[in-house]
Amino acid sequence: EISRKVMRGIVEFAKAHNVKIIVFENLAGWKAKAGRKGTLHKQKFHLWCHRKIVELTQERWRELGGKVVFINPKYTSAYAFDGSGKVKRGKSNYSLCRFSTGKQYHSDLNASYNIGARYWY
Repeated sequence: EISRKVMRGIVEFAKAHNVKIIVFENLAGWKAKAGRKGTLHKQKFHLWCHRKIVELTQERWRELGGKVVFINPKYTSAYAFDGSGKVKRGKSNYSLCRFSTGKQYHSDLNASYNIGARYWY
C-alpha cells in the first residue's frame, strides 16, 4: 500500500507540472551494507520497497505516455551539486551536508540536484 501511495504522489506531481520524463537512480540489484552493530540499516532499506515504487511508477507513467529514465547512482550523494567537490556530513545530523564553500544543504536535496544534472549530462 505504501508503494502505491508513493507512486500515486509521484505521478500526480508529474502530471500537475507537465513533466515528460521521470528520472530514477538505477538501484536494481543494490544491496544495503550492514550498518554499525546494533542498527537496523539493512532491515530499514528492505522495508522501504524501492523496487516496487519504481516498477509501479514506470508502468503507470508509460500508460500515460511519459518516459522513465534510469541513471547511475554512483556518488550522487557524495559530491556537491555546485561542483565544489566532496561534501561533509554532519555528525549530529547526518541528513545535512556541508560543501567545501561553506554552504549547508539537505543531503537528499543535493542528491536530487545531482540526479537531475546527471540526466541532462
